[in-house]
Amino acid sequence: MKNTEDIAYIYCLTDPRTGDIRYVGKTFNMKARLTNHLSGKGKTHKQYWIRSLKAIGLSPIISELECVRSADSLDWEHAERRWISVLRKCGHKLTNHREGGTGGSRRSPEVREKMSVASTGKKRGPHKPETIAKMKATSAGRRPSEITIEASRKKLTGVPLPESTRAKISAALKGKPRRPMPDAVKAKLSASARGRKTSDETKAKMRLAMLGKKHSEETKEKLRVASSSRRHTDETKKKMSAAKAGKKLPEWHKKLLSESRMGKKMSEETKARLSAARIGMKFSDEHRAKLRAAWVIRRARKQLNNTQKGNQHAK
Repeated sequence: MKNTEDIAYIYCLTDPRTGDIRYVGKTFNMKARLTNHLSGKGKTHKQYWIRSLKAIGLSPIISELECVRSADSLDWEHAERRWISVLRKCGHKLTNHREGGTGGSRRSPEVREKMSVASTGKKRGPHKPETIAKMKATSAGRRPSEITIEASRKKLTGVPLPESTRAKISAALKGKPRRPMPDAVKAKLSASARGRKTSDETKAKMRLAMLGKKHSEETKEKLRVASSSRRHTDETKKKMSAAKAGKKLPEWHKKLLSESRMGKKMSEETKARLSAARIGMKFSDEHRAKLRAAWVIRRARKQLNNTQKGNQHAK
């Protein structure tokens, strides 16, 4: 599902057997959060419930309740507490052991005081110029072993660089001609990227980075010439069809398609084709459970709207 660094999602976990909402939480990546829930090993009410589902071959259904900005933590904390309160009033037996918005356990004042005393007087900050010179002299000409390189690569894979570091790298490379990449390096990059799937979060970032950018006329002409004589073979078409079979679009892509089609009317011919394609089609138990969960969420949202309207009238 779509996500950017300034967006948080309030989500719920639904029991596929009954359609009841059992947990409410906050995340930045819905797919990754569900994976964490399924692989969790804690001894909480929520984890025991998830294990009971897994024991019979089922898993909870994750659904988005609300999308909020995460720049101010008060936004999502308030939204999470509000949803937990409303759903409990609606009769849902939530496994949340807190009222939401806590962001995990907090250190007690006593522990904070001990940490403050322990760090008092310790110097922090950049190294002195002479220290940096000594470090450079001792490491000059030294090459890490392959084991060290591989361990560092695994440790840093997926870790985003801070904006300050990116700015320094960008400033250092500006104006410098790029060296041609050796064929061996190209082969390694190609092999490492083969079969790798781009996450929904990365796709969303790439899409946002390209929004508003337009190709120059020269680039458009090159793309047109390159694709004008290109035709997929029947074999390639079959491979593409087989690769897409059973795959589902991410939620942000579905929303984008939905917004682009909003207000457009289908022709009678298109309606007839869709009707003919659905004849004899039966929903799976999983799809029925999702429809049931969506209906429960719609009912909860209606209850929330009614509660808010009642509070406004009371004021």
